[in-house]
Amino acid sequence: MTLIVGIAAMHKFFPRIRPYTRKFFFLSYASPTDHGTIYTQCIDHIYFVSAWVVLFTVTRAITVEWLLQLLAGILGVAKRSHLKFAEQVWIFLYYSSIWSLAMVLAPLEAVILHTGAHITTKVPLARF
Repeated sequence: MTLIVGIAAMHKFFPRIRPYTRKFFFLSYASPTDHGTIYTQCIDHIYFVSAWVVLFTVTRAITVEWLLQLLAGILGVAKRSHLKFAEQVWIFLYYSSIWSLAMVLAPLEAVILHTGAHITTKVPLARF
């Protein structure tokens, strides 16, 4: 996490190195088209992906160790079972949030696949 925060601080406060740190926060090689922006594949995407992997891993570690194990203690779970409880709650939170996100994005994907539209065009989302 310190690595990502350090890169973000350098990106913000040192304009001369932004061409190098930009790779960690934005996709590279944008190709503008009539329908919006399309990104081509390149090796520089590894920086963007690795930053998200580190961010997700840190989020999981902080949530399990500092929040969910504390919650286990508050709920009266046996001391030796705190980590097991925290891991199971994390799995529940992760899968339920990913499932919910997929249910929101599924109508958008269906419209894109059936109309041949690009993802950058305006398509109607499901009405909730």
